[in-house]
Amino acid sequence: SQLLAHLVAPKRGEMIVDFCAGAGGKTLSLGALMRTTGRLYAFDVVDKRLAKLKPRAARAGLSNVHTACLASETDPRVKRLAGKIDRVLVDAPCSGLGTLRRNPDLKWRQTPQSVAELIVLSDSAIVWVWSAILVLLLAAAPYLLNSYALSFVILILITGTGALGLHLLTGSTGLISLGHVGFLLLGAYAYAVPVAKYGASPLVGLLLAGVVPALASVVVGLPSLRLKGLYLAITTLAFSFIISHIVLQMSWLTNGARGLAVARPELFGIDFDSDARFAHLCLLVAAATLFAVLNIERSRVGRAFMAVRDNDIAARTMGVNLESYKLRAFMASAFFSGIAGALFGTYLSFVSVDGFPFLMSIEALAILIVGGLGSTLGAVIGTVFIVLLPEAGRVALSLLGANAEKLFSTGAHELRSVLYGVVIILFLRFEPRGLAGLWRDVKRLWVNWPLRF
Repeated sequence: SQLLAHLVAPKRGEMIVDFCAGAGGKTLSLGALMRTTGRLYAFDVVDKRLAKLKPRAARAGLSNVHTACLASETDPRVKRLAGKIDRVLVDAPCSGLGTLRRNPDLKWRQTPQSVAELIVLSDSAIVWVWSAILVLLLAAAPYLLNSYALSFVILILITGTGALGLHLLTGSTGLISLGHVGFLLLGAYAYAVPVAKYGASPLVGLLLAGVVPALASVVVGLPSLRLKGLYLAITTLAFSFIISHIVLQMSWLTNGARGLAVARPELFGIDFDSDARFAHLCLLVAAATLFAVLNIERSRVGRAFMAVRDNDIAARTMGVNLESYKLRAFMASAFFSGIAGALFGTYLSFVSVDGFPFLMSIEALAILIVGGLGSTLGAVIGTVFIVLLPEAGRVALSLLGANAEKLFSTGAHELRSVLYGVVIILFLRFEPRGLAGLWRDVKRLWVNWPLRF
């Protein structure tokens, strides 16, 4: 029980649920780690065992423990907590006296309806309504915004596509990568070379923009299977520099440092030469990427990614093939990143190594940290924040006078690096859960106001 409580690692002020609480061994340890703050729910299917927990919690001085006897896994009291809980401990089969031994019918209590509720993309009508409104606003943006504001919308959509790819690798699987820009560059050239140089169809180019980086990820993924943390980050960083060097050396194919001019594509009879139409293409790709990532995360593969991230030893014990799923994470991440690179090169109408600096890897990592590691919503919110951050800095400097604004115009690249570094440090220090964590806090305050919990 002590070990399980430390693995949960509860923090002050959080909302924690302990299923199969029993007599309260784990619950008491969790409450002590929370310093009697927040809210700790202790659930069980037998009220007799919970009766022993109440006096034990009183003797321990834990005032934040709330017990409840559940009829089944589909108890309405559990559903009311959906989306509000920070951490959940599901101890099944119970590490104490054995819940399944006492109640062997528990394993057959799942129904097709309950399984469907577990894997549904979203059971909230409000979420679907707001998502539809957001898509409609983005679709109407090219007709409502000027060209300067529209350029930010396009950059947000392209950067968000790449950030979602990195989210699968770093956020969902826990593999830190600094080679994101390498996959972007590879995807851009995988599109530009066949389309601009050999006249291939843009659809073929987009397919190659995803497939070529995915195959290249196997090359960097195989040596990295036994690496973690800093060592893996350095390996992926080396990969990005190797890709840049190869592109420059293969001048017979890539034109070397001169780069390749790329025209806007024509797909299904629609010419995307204007920024307005190209914004619609980016919106379509970004929405498809988001939908694909959400579906991956709720599938068996996505749950395996999260198991590898949380505890790879426990994942291997449960039968998860670490090597296979790490390679899948690399390939999925590289696929989406490559498509984002192709869109970015097409938007610039020119593909070269200089157009993909290492700062783009730092930018992608900053997006995940600011948005909230492990959160798809965080990757989306973080993209908007980071893309608009340099513009917000420019506006702030313009308020300080002409000399300050001139500083931005002459040192924009250096200023972006400073802003990214400062934002990463501040979020890691004061809000490690990112903007997604802040959003959850706001929703919790709205639901429970005027109470804190």
